[in-house]
Amino acid sequence: AILSVDSWVALYWTAAYLAVPLVLWAATWGDNSLDLVSLVLDYTWLLIALAVVGLFIFALLRLDLIELFLTPGAWFNCELNSNWLGHTWLAETNGVLRPTGVGRYAGIAALLGISQLMHRRLKTPWTLVFVMAAILLFSSGARTALMGFAAAAPFVVLLQGGKKAFV
Repeated sequence: AILSVDSWVALYWTAAYLAVPLVLWAATWGDNSLDLVSLVLDYTWLLIALAVVGLFIFALLRLDLIELFLTPGAWFNCELNSNWLGHTWLAETNGVLRPTGVGRYAGIAALLGISQLMHRRLKTPWTLVFVMAAILLFSSGARTALMGFAAAAPFVVLLQGGKKAFV
């Protein structure tokens, strides 16, 4: 980072990448480390669920997701970036969010939703998270994320629910 052209940016990204292992290391330092790591995971899953809800509401309000639902032929385009509406993730977020990034995030959130449906008591909220994430994934146009989800979902079901859940 010190030898970088922009050392402050390099130090920032170094700290960002080191933050996760440092937090987990600090959480495992005490006597009740398993409880602390479980708490960190629960808060992380809550943030992921809230982000999916926020992205879904944004897509409903700003990207005409309802119009996409009402036009079945648009689903064959496999993307929310329909040119005839003129609204895209990139344009509506001033270049911050790309549809492929939203698709990758939604794929991870959908996998998390599936895993939580297998063994948690809160099935209704996780079902909603899964459905919203799946809709965002399918409508994003992120074909690689979609293929990654299709490959990973059977493994998540098998690992979380066993052979009965897979069938």
